[in-house]
Amino acid sequence: MSIKVAHLLLIAGVATVGVSGCQRSGTRAARTQRTTSAAESHAHAPLTVASATSAVASGARRAHAPLGLAGLFFRAARATGLNGSAEATIVSLEGQLEKAYELPNTAARAFQSDLAFSIRGRSMNTAKLVADEDRFARSLTALTETQGDVFRVLHDVLSDEQRGSVASSIRASMNRSEQATGQFRQQRSGEQKPDTAAKLARRLQQMKAQLTLDAEQEKQVALLLAGMKLLNPPSQAALRDEAAKAQMHDLLAAFESPVFDSTKVNLAPIADDPVGGLEQQVRLIAGIVPLLKQDQVRLLADAVAPPQSGAPTL
Repeated sequence: MSIKVAHLLLIAGVATVGVSGCQRSGTRAARTQRTTSAAESHAHAPLTVASATSAVASGARRAHAPLGLAGLFFRAARATGLNGSAEATIVSLEGQLEKAYELPNTAARAFQSDLAFSIRGRSMNTAKLVADEDRFARSLTALTETQGDVFRVLHDVLSDEQRGSVASSIRASMNRSEQATGQFRQQRSGEQKPDTAAKLARRLQQMKAQLTLDAEQEKQVALLLAGMKLLNPPSQAALRDEAAKAQMHDLLAAFESPVFDSTKVNLAPIADDPVGGLEQQVRLIAGIVPLLKQDQVRLLADAVAPPQSGAPTL
């Protein structure tokens, strides 16, 4: 999804849970691994679960976190020195994950396309959009299950020594990241903390600019935003960080165990309900569309639609 869409639809935190958002802990740990290399450092916005469509449709995997959590383990495993058989297994696992990550992307694009079509018709096709939301939810479940299978196979293909080395490498990277993050926060300790009201105010201004809202439209949109639940609010960032660290702690412990038990690790997204984000997005747009003039409706529909799309999905 384009930056324009992010401006329009990152409303109340709706489009902020990407699938690799779906892997918040993976993206944070990936940042960790890259902290020591300035050339590889990448600015990371707070979980942008998505909450679902913008981050998902633009790519389930963030550029700095290939294949989410599993990508971290693959890279650390390769650093231990793999034989040909183990390398071939990892290549196969990467292919399986690529396909699994594409499922939410495809579902998100279908949702975008149907939502754009509804906007152009000035009437929400509720049945189709609900079906899209259900498809998206199932794709996330399938992705989580695939990740569990991938970690089990990766665990079994490595020796005890290699698994220990992988875990130690990732823990060391996490510690370096924690130190860097602490220093960064200390440097910005005097800055004003983001809050819900400020975030919603920015969303309103972004929509005003993108849709050229007049004064009365702006007032009505502000009322709609005020009634929305903010997903992944700034005030809960610390809690999400702790949850991500706990998730990684459990995953590393399971990975070092003689037998990998995926039931002891929660690989689900560390974020507010992404499907709920889709539902909220529909409700918000359903309230906004009647306020818009026809040229503004076209602007909104074009922004929401996936690239070179806009017709309803089959």
